[in-house]
Amino acid sequence: MDGPDVMDLYCRKSKKLRQGSHKQELSMDAQEARGRGFAAREGYRIGVVHKA
Repeated sequence: MDGPDVMDLYCRKSKKLRQGSHKQELSMDAQEARGRGFAAREGYRIGVVHKA
């Protein structure tokens, strides 16, 4: 089968991440945006976006 591979995204409420001396949370929308960016760069298309 020719064409792009398919990947699903799983986004969830994140714990606080430490970045230097700052803490930040990555929202589900930001996680989805990062996942979509990765998919585009790597030649995947998004199948389903799961949010929990």
